[in-house]
Amino acid sequence: MPVKKGKSARVARAIKAKEPELVEGPKRLLLVRGPSTSETAVSAAKDLMLLKKPDAKALTRKNDIRPFEDVSSLEFLCDKNECGAFLYVSHNKKRPNNLVLVSRLARWRRRCR
Repeated sequence: MPVKKGKSARVARAIKAKEPELVEGPKRLLLVRGPSTSETAVSAAKDLMLLKKPDAKALTRKNDIRPFEDVSSLEFLCDKNECGAFLYVSHNKKRPNNLVLVSRLARWRRRCR
């Protein structure tokens, strides 16, 4: 496969930014609580956070975030806290004790910055 080379310095930097990294650091985990959560789901999320202890951060307030409707607020929170994955905890009648674990790609993280 031929190696792409940029004609200008700007294009060369853009191509280099898209290259895969040889060694990636550990992904940080961000715990986000939804508008209504149950104690069962929160305790399960805290157990997952203990497994990932030095690379995890929990938001203390409940957030009115719906990850499948609007992702921009979660992107902002993940970029602000430099997290590559997030755990969304919610509870409702249709889906009780809901945990959603999402991993963000490195390329997507770079594009958002």
